[in-house]
Amino acid sequence: MAERLKSVWKIPKLRLGVKAACLAASFFYLPFWVSALLACFLYFYPALNTEKLLASFLSSLFLGFVFSEIMSAADLWLVSSVIFYLLLGVKDMVFLNQKSVYGLLFSVLMVAGFFGVLSGAISPWILALLVFILFREFFSIILPSYPKRAKLFAAAMALISFQVFWICSWFDFPQILMARLWISPEKADMLSALMIFGWIGLGLNLLTISLNGRIRPKIVFGHLAAMAVLIGLTLVLVF
Repeated sequence: MAERLKSVWKIPKLRLGVKAACLAASFFYLPFWVSALLACFLYFYPALNTEKLLASFLSSLFLGFVFSEIMSAADLWLVSSVIFYLLLGVKDMVFLNQKSVYGLLFSVLMVAGFFGVLSGAISPWILALLVFILFREFFSIILPSYPKRAKLFAAAMALISFQVFWICSWFDFPQILMARLWISPEKADMLSALMIFGWIGLGLNLLTISLNGRIRPKIVFGHLAAMAVLIGLTLVLVF
């Protein structure tokens, strides 16, 4: 039995999942400083790509602390497990397609940040800082050919993201969704966060594709079609 457990433990993705699940559970059942120490140990050992993903790590810690106050144990465990599974997996180079998995991690952190503000747990100014450091890290990883422009791209996208969020907040999307779809405030906040990131993500994906020199008419048409769908859905919900 012990030999079987040892052989199973040698599977990188399974070992990664156990680490992420234990770390996620600690945010709800243990004091935050204990969870932070455990997270630092798992992140900095082994010391591989620690500086590269430091923004995502600090953001994950912050969001874990915030969500431990407003989310149920099951929801917190699920969200935190996904975040730390992706984070530790990218850092330790467990996945084959590193950039795609990192893009998923970035998306989850961004949606979590928007959800935190909509639920009243995070200040919009903290969100602006969070978005900037995440975008800066994103461009340094996804577009390594433009190291000097990473800060400029990050500042521009952070400003655009904040404006999109402000517009959606002005329309009070969560209240509209609650009234139209008969859903709970938490689900309305999450759906609003997903819609906000949907707008931002389409523009961001088109930008990265064009900077990588892989822009094609079909790609542009696909993004425009997706934007048209989002516009139609937004108008239906608002009016």
